[in-house]
Amino acid sequence: VLRRMGQHVNPADDCFTIWGHLLRWHSEPWSNTEWVYTLNNIITEVYETSNYGILSFTIDYTTIGWFVYALSGSFSNPNDIVTPLSHAYSVLSDHMPSDFAFYLSPVVSINELNEQAEGLLSAKQNNVLQTSGIFNTLSLAAGNSIPRYADNAQLRRWETLLTQNEGGTVYDEINRFFA
Repeated sequence: VLRRMGQHVNPADDCFTIWGHLLRWHSEPWSNTEWVYTLNNIITEVYETSNYGILSFTIDYTTIGWFVYALSGSFSNPNDIVTPLSHAYSVLSDHMPSDFAFYLSPVVSINELNEQAEGLLSAKQNNVLQTSGIFNTLSLAAGNSIPRYADNAQLRRWETLLTQNEGGTVYDEINRFFA
């Protein structure tokens, strides 16, 4: 598909996949067309601005995927792939009245990409509490829990509690979070 679009990619080029899952609305739900368009534009923009190639695809009625690839064949720092997604997550949290979970595959070569789908599906299915945030699926292969990179909904809750002089509650919740 990328070659037909004029992109020069090779089977050994670096890539990764993101699955974005709409968890819940906090107000009147947006139309499917509206939220998909908004989410896709924000994710695509932050990765294109960061000099990544990106191609979106639909998974199901609440889940969108993005195939992200290195324009130069390899990522200069594969550990930085979450940075644009963290920025997009912050923007989404501020502008969309909803919660999202993003599942991020490890960086692999394009010819290894199909092997990542099972880890992403497993991460989505194992998020039974429907926790929002950004999740790295790399540790699933090792049998570990999925590390969460960000949870803006929780941070907003703590911020609200602090403005209501509920520092003790925040302290207890932060201790449970890190435990």
